[in-house]
Amino acid sequence: VAIAGATGGTYSLVAADYNTKTTVRVTAPVSGFLTSSLLSAPTGVVAKGILSGSFAAPMVTNNTVTGKLTASLTAGSVTDSGTSIAYQWYRNGAPIYLPTGVLAKSSTYSLTAADFGREIRVRLIVSKPNYTSVTLYSVPIFP
Repeated sequence: VAIAGATGGTYSLVAADYNTKTTVRVTAPVSGFLTSSLLSAPTGVVAKGILSGSFAAPMVTNNTVTGKLTASLTAGSVTDSGTSIAYQWYRNGAPIYLPTGVLAKSSTYSLTAADFGREIRVRLIVSKPNYTSVTLYSVPIFP
């Protein structure tokens, strides 16, 4: 199927091209001759994109007055627009559930008595549609 507007000498892949094969048709009209065109062989299947940036372990800061932990990425870590970040907090390697029974999936987490003396860390998953996600874990802290 022809791609609307893709009539120049170059083409930049877009999200809609993911998981497809791409070909190019070259037409060479020459005055006084029959118009000729050739279709290229298809590319391999277009793979997911790679997020750009420098990814390092997220930082966890502890407000010792409120007992609230905050997870953050260093400035400039993610340079692609349209990305999202999913958070999950862990205690001794197991996902933490809030008193309401839901997983602790916010950028902040308030410590409970069950956390003291235990390893607490956060996992961040940086994602964007049609891109390979990046999973990052913080250095553990022991409140």
